[in-house]
Amino acid sequence: MALPPFLQSMLDGLVQIKDAHLVQPGIWWYLGPIIFLWFMLEIYFGTRKQEKLGWNTSLANGFTLAWISLESMRHLFEAQPDNFWIRFAIICALILYALFIAVISFTHKFSASLVFNLASPNPIYFLCYISVLWGHGALDINQWVALDLVVLYIMLIFFAAILRKLLPAAIKEFGEEPVPKLEIGGGFGPDIQSRMGGHAPPFVPPKKGADKIEPRKR
Repeated sequence: MALPPFLQSMLDGLVQIKDAHLVQPGIWWYLGPIIFLWFMLEIYFGTRKQEKLGWNTSLANGFTLAWISLESMRHLFEAQPDNFWIRFAIICALILYALFIAVISFTHKFSASLVFNLASPNPIYFLCYISVLWGHGALDINQWVALDLVVLYIMLIFFAAILRKLLPAAIKEFGEEPVPKLEIGGGFGPDIQSRMGGHAPPFVPPKKGADKIEPRKR
C-alpha cells in the first residue's frame, strides 16, 4: 500500500538523515563527543533537579557551538561540496548565533531565563549536530529534510523532559553542609537544640513591669 505523498516525502527525508551518518564515517569523531556530552548533561540536570543552567555554562555552550561551526567551515572550504554558498551562509548564521550567545552570557545584558533557554544544551548541541552534517557535506537539506529535523528536535525535547522526570534525584554530595536550622526561642543555637531533641524551648516573653526596680524599703 502506497503512502500519501506527504508521508512518503517525510519518510524519504528520514532516510537521507539516516544515510548521512554512514556516508562519511569520519564525522563520528565530532558527532560522538557531541551526542555523549549532550546526553550526560541531560543526566546531570535530571538527577540534580535543583540546579539550573548558569551564566558560565551558557558562555561555554556558546563557544562550543562556535568552534564546532568553525571546524565545519574549515572542512567546507577543503571539500567544496555541492551548494557551497548555501552551506556557507547557514554555517555563518550558526557562528553568529554562537557569538551572540557568548556575548549576552558574558555581559548579562538580557534576562537569565531568556539566555538560559537560548543557550541550553538541547538547542546548542542539536545545532552542533546539524553543523557537522551540513558542513561536511553529508546531508543535503531540502524542505522535507528540514521538516524532519524540526520534528526530530521536538521529539528530543519531549524525550529529554521525560528522562529528567524519571531520573531519581542524586544523593547528597560528600562534604556538603546541611542547611542550618533557623534559630528560634530567643537565639538558642544548634548545640542547645540538639541537646533538647532538635527543638528549642518555647519563647516566654517577660512579664510586664518585671524590668522595673522597686524602691528599697526602710
